Amino acid sequence: IIFQFFKYRSVEQYSQTDIEYILSKIKKIDNRVLGIDKEIVACAVENKALTLITLDEKLINNVKIEQEFKMKIRHPKEFC
Repeated sequence: IIFQFFKYRSVEQYSQTDIEYILSKIKKIDNRVLGIDKEIVACAVENKALTLITLDEKLINNVKIEQEFKMKIRHPKEFC
């Protein structure tokens, strides 16, 4: 699955700069998103990602986060 994804999709590298404001915003939107998951979402938002691919059930199709940051959060199976 992962090989196929990289073969047909554009995937870029990213290094965070300042995500503290985004982290606090995510906490207010959905306090179920914790720790590293919150940081991953914040980094995706900061990098203006259109889609975040994850296995985390709390994040997949999380309407509140998707609407606030105009980003889709999907399971990898949706791309096969």
